[in-house]
Amino acid sequence: MFDQSTQRVCIVGTGLLGASLGLALRQAGFGGTVVGVARRAATRDETLGIGAVDEATDDTAAAVSDADLVVLATPVGTVIRLLSDLAGRFKPTAVITDVGSTKKTTVDAAAALANPGRFVGAHPMAGGERSGPSAAEADLYHGKPVILTPTDATDADALAVVETMWRALGMRVLVMGPAEHDAAVARISHLPHVVSSMLMRMATDSGGLDAASTGLRSMTRLASGDTHMWADILQDNAPAVLAALADWRAECDRLQELIETNDRDRIVLWLDEASSMRREWLNRGDQA
Repeated sequence: MFDQSTQRVCIVGTGLLGASLGLALRQAGFGGTVVGVARRAATRDETLGIGAVDEATDDTAAAVSDADLVVLATPVGTVIRLLSDLAGRFKPTAVITDVGSTKKTTVDAAAALANPGRFVGAHPMAGGERSGPSAAEADLYHGKPVILTPTDATDADALAVVETMWRALGMRVLVMGPAEHDAAVARISHLPHVVSSMLMRMATDSGGLDAASTGLRSMTRLASGDTHMWADILQDNAPAVLAALADWRAECDRLQELIETNDRDRIVLWLDEASSMRREWLNRGDQA
């Protein structure tokens, strides 16, 4: 999976994504050492207990200092802080990457590193409503897309290491610029989470939850996500999320007009178009 230069992987943050990465590395046959960093002793013990890491510590600086590959698997705000706090602690040859849901501010923060070309922004499009190592799955990443956001300053060999890792875990690799990434995920990930939360709030306020069933359950699954992580995402990607919300309101206005004018043919067309779009997407076989 890796060349001989990658023998020690450090995963900073062993929640759902970090612990799942450790399990996935083992399942893919990685034979080196995986070190997990977590603040809480209970999290460290649990991560060790499920076999996601070989070693666990709360000393981030020491853990990254001898790692060949460092994966920052914390919320976006923490990733940015870590890139600053640890700027001089990474090995000169180490490759640093992350799993954050926004990329421009993270890539900008990596400029503070002693060797910024060794950082490769990454966003695996995987997750779930449960959190913590107890929710970890070795197959969490398999078959899903991962977006890499290299810049002109990114070292080619660092990019190759990160791409090789995600491909070995069964992910489909896409490459975008950081700003392009943030605009795209605002619509395909961040807006759906916001809408899920909106629907849950509206359904609760309406007093109709006693009659709710599978439709609402499916549509509001995302609202169960880590609220602090999502607050970080919405704040960090505010311009793109606000633009997506504006488009959402425009689409709501369009549907409202169709219903108010009782234009059945156009309502059917509106629904047919959405159904066709989804069918074509599913038929491509590249959905997460």
